[in-house]
Amino acid sequence: MNIDKNTVSILKSVFGYENFKNNVQKKAIITICKGFKNIFISMPPGFGRSLCFQLPVLLHKNKVGIIFSPKLSFIKKEVEFLRSKQINAAFLSKKSKTKEKDNILNDLASKCPTISLLYATPEMGTMTYFMQLILSLKERTILSYIVFNEVHCISEWGYEYIPCYAKIIKIHEIYKHIPKILITTTVTYKVIEDVCKLLPLENLKIFRMPVQQINILYDVWFLDIISHPFDHLRKFFIQAFGFLDLSSQEIHKKFGVIYCRDIITAELLKKELNTLGISSLTYHHKLNNNTKCNIENNWISGKIHVIITTYDYGFIHKKSIRCIVYWTVPENISKYYKETAQICSNNNRVYCRIYFSMKEYFAVKFVIENHRLMNNMDHIKKRLLEYEKLVSYCLSVKCRHEIISEYFGYKISSCKMNCDVCINEEMVMIRTFKFIMYSEKMKGITYGCDINEFVKKKEIELNIIEKVEDSLKISENSSNNIVHNNTDILCNEQYKDKLMKDKQKPLLLKIF
Repeated sequence: MNIDKNTVSILKSVFGYENFKNNVQKKAIITICKGFKNIFISMPPGFGRSLCFQLPVLLHKNKVGIIFSPKLSFIKKEVEFLRSKQINAAFLSKKSKTKEKDNILNDLASKCPTISLLYATPEMGTMTYFMQLILSLKERTILSYIVFNEVHCISEWGYEYIPCYAKIIKIHEIYKHIPKILITTTVTYKVIEDVCKLLPLENLKIFRMPVQQINILYDVWFLDIISHPFDHLRKFFIQAFGFLDLSSQEIHKKFGVIYCRDIITAELLKKELNTLGISSLTYHHKLNNNTKCNIENNWISGKIHVIITTYDYGFIHKKSIRCIVYWTVPENISKYYKETAQICSNNNRVYCRIYFSMKEYFAVKFVIENHRLMNNMDHIKKRLLEYEKLVSYCLSVKCRHEIISEYFGYKISSCKMNCDVCINEEMVMIRTFKFIMYSEKMKGITYGCDINEFVKKKEIELNIIEKVEDSLKISENSSNNIVHNNTDILCNEQYKDKLMKDKQKPLLLKIF
């Protein structure tokens, strides 16, 4: 069999792609198709990870591939896509209806199953009837591959550790001699090493794509030193959507997402944004099914342009998202990078902003320290370490893309014009310094050794009063200084208001 020829044929005739997305994808797929049994693939979102197991499975006619995947929303999206390509895919979860489950099991018990790819959530892997299904497929030699998707979830160093996924390891023996494909997003070397220890596989071949310098403009602002935060947010959407007139027809092509930690904040943001003329809705787990369905339809049809949510729901990505806002502090860099990278489906500039605050810093830290599923101090310490790296990202005056790449073990040059630091380092330095000093004076907060060193260094090197005063003079000469040529938003009037108020407080006079 001419493997390369058949692979390219399925790529074009079934999936409709003329070429592979990149060399890493191509090499991984061809390696799997050539018979290598154990493969580990780490790639950023949007670079074709799923095809790495979907295409090889289809090369094995009349065989079934089983894919464990932790997110039901992702599974549904994948199955929907595969069915649109006339590929018979199905999924099982605890929520599957009895009739659906029976139809799937009957099909797979037949002499010639029609299902090619069976997706399953991790908890299915420990269920007796599902293990019996795997053994049956294995004994009849019609099980082509076992795929562990989002395999970082079995590692305590992974940002989405799922205990029930890790339990699958305990029944690893029943998968013995079945080819395995381990798939994950961009992860650190620690995660890869941990996965390889937990799921020991002989002659494991690893394909790892370096962090891509994607076309995202990253920036960080600090809520505690912004006078009018909701108006600041409105101006961000104006910049990201690319126009001043919110009644313009162009708004129908622009969409944004705001991530919040809690529902109360999400509802407040919705109220404020709608008042300011930006159509918004909230989406969270406490809504009833009818309300959820209506919101999903309004989002997909383009009737609303900003969705405010507490979770990265799969349906959100059915629209081409132009910007993401974190009205909280993300828990770690891995998750943050994945959520931002997956919106880059084309070459258009997209925007990603974190609004850091003292309140959210402590709230997220408290959640990590008191995780209801983890009464495990070692695991909590690991999560806190990862959280502090994200905090350092927010409070460091260094190219954002460079920091992210270094976190994953790669060295790149600065992005030049794709983050707030590279666009205007001085302005970022001023607001970061101001926030750190404000935190220390008001709450006695120190954010970590490297950041404290940064404060001491800049206090010596910079005449911060002069630079703040200079920025205020600029604001006096410009009534509304918003830069639209893909650069940062300079809300100097807001800083001026805040500074004037702060100067009336004796405690803060020493800062400036």
